[in-house]
Amino acid sequence: MPEIRVVIFQGYPVMAMMRLFTEASDGKANLHQGAVGVGIDLVTCKARSAVQYGRPVERHPDLGRVLKEWVVPHWDELATLASQCYEMSEMGYLGADIVLDKELGPLILELNARPGFAI
Repeated sequence: MPEIRVVIFQGYPVMAMMRLFTEASDGKANLHQGAVGVGIDLVTCKARSAVQYGRPVERHPDLGRVLKEWVVPHWDELATLASQCYEMSEMGYLGADIVLDKELGPLILELNARPGFAI
């Protein structure tokens, strides 16, 4: 299940990326362990560029799918949920890690007070 990290500043999404697990990352969405980070356009909710181990990649290393073709479903609901984390946490700057459940939709995994900018 991919994770979507939305960086929030003062209640507004300013950046987002999908973190896709790979065989190299042992099923974890951690970029330092070999997951793929995919930058997301905040307006179109489409993938922009991707990296693995800090290097650009065009395809998912295990699935072979072209990453720029990916679109984040339920983007409006996901971005709204992430933005509401500002009010819940009172943190002016945060990263909301969210997953998409097939039946329940966007679910918060965790909030990060110092989200990284690896993408």
